[in-house]
Amino acid sequence: MWKLVFLAALVIGSSSIEVESSNSMNMKNFTVGFLAGVGNSSSTCSASMGNAINIIYKIVGDISLDIKSPNLQEVINTLNDLQTLVNNIPSVKKCDFSSLNESLMSLFTLKGLDQLVQNYLNNGEQIFSDYNTILKCNTNYYNCGFSSGNAFKLLSGWILN
Repeated sequence: MWKLVFLAALVIGSSSIEVESSNSMNMKNFTVGFLAGVGNSSSTCSASMGNAINIIYKIVGDISLDIKSPNLQEVINTLNDLQTLVNNIPSVKKCDFSSLNESLMSLFTLKGLDQLVQNYLNNGEQIFSDYNTILKCNTNYYNCGFSSGNAFKLLSGWILN
């Protein structure tokens, strides 16, 4: 549950900044891509969290429409999207972040540094490919996020299941 609260806080925080709506969509696409990148190929967790982010962004958009031009249909749309988010919670609750802290903390030891270098050597070609994609972030933010997540996964050894 705390993951959804955290995601909602990120979305609301990023949406409250006076920026172009395309920047907000870029952030959403990057985040959804990152979650897909850190997941394994069959990770339902990555897909569920990406879906939750999309729903949260839709809710934030609905609320902003409710404020700008309140009408009954907009309120109904917001309530429907909130119900969709609530229905999505069980699939997101299955996500396991328990090993993330341990994996990150172990990288800051001498043994972890050796492991980081070994991970880089084992996956250097893919990490370099991801790096080139990251350099072109402004062309496709989902791919940029995916490459960032994949590089993080390959370097840290942690996978979102």
